[in-house]
Formats: sequence, C-alpha cells, structure tokens
Amino acid sequence: RSRSRSRSKSILKASLDVSTLTTLSTASLDTLTFLSASQSAVDPWSISKSSIDQLAGNFFALSLIPYLAFLYYLGREKAECPPQALFGFKFLLVFVFATIPAGIAAKVVYHDILANVDVLHGAAESMLTLTNLFIVEGFRRYMVEQKREMESSGPKSSMEKRKGNKKKSAAMAAAQEA
Repeated sequence: RSRSRSRSKSILKASLDVSTLTTLSTASLDTLTFLSASQSAVDPWSISKSSIDQLAGNFFALSLIPYLAFLYYLGREKAECPPQALFGFKFLLVFVFATIPAGIAAKVVYHDILANVDVLHGAAESMLTLTNLFIVEGFRRYMVEQKREMESSGPKSSMEKRKGNKKKSAAMAAAQEA
C-alpha cells in the first residue's frame, strides 16, 4: 500500500509538473503571438514614415518629366494651343513651386502640414485658381475668335491666319531691307 501511495503521489506530482509546464508554455506562446501580431499590425510592410516621405518626393520629381514633355508638345504649332491657355498650363509650374516653400514654412513655423495652415494653404491654392482662369480664358477667347472667323470668312483656322501673318511680316521685313 505504501508503494502504491508513493507511486500515486509521484504520478500526481509528475502530472502537476507537466500541466504547469504546459500552461506556462501556452501562456508564453500567447504572449509571443500577441507581441508579433501587434508589431505587424503597426507596420505591415515595414515602411516607415520617412521612407514614405522620400517616395513622395521622388514621385513628385518624376512627375515633372511628363508634364514638361506635355508643355513642350502643347507649345508646338501643330497643337494649335491658344497662347493664353498655354501660358496657363505653364503657370501651373508656379503653383507647384510655390507650394514647396509654403509647405516648408508650415512645418517650420506652425509645426503642421500645409493643408492645416489656412493662410499658407489659401495663398498656394490661389495660384492654382489663377492657373485655371488663364487656361479657361485662353480657350474661351480662342473659341470666340473661331466663331467670328467662321461667320465672316469661312472655316479658316486662326493658326493658318497666324502663319499667313508671319509670312506677310517676313516678306515686309525683307522688302524694307532691300
């Protein structure tokens, strides 16, 4: 009997040790799982704010290349873009470059982003408003001019008229020199 008692005590003691170890290891695994899950929930792709800001700056610089190409082709004679509208598209660069110092001033002076500083944000956005006005007014004038030409002389484009005026002025200049 004493052997069976001592044996049952040792079995009970061993089962307690196993259950205690199991509980402790489960708690440890739960803690590790929680820690790793909380870390991945905060930063799933391991992209920090500074790397996002750097990416935004790179995308901004790269976006200027196609816009400058757009301006180049828009300025060619084949495009027949009205001069004031072309000026408006070029003036968009003033807006872009005005927002850079405004954003820096917002960070340095107000410790906030440009969108949250109404005075600076409004001043920068006014450049965009002027851009839109130049573009719309340029195309409006072009359309009015086209309508007048069609009513008076038939369907002759203003670009053809401008080319004719350039040829006439070149011929007049050559005649004056001779």
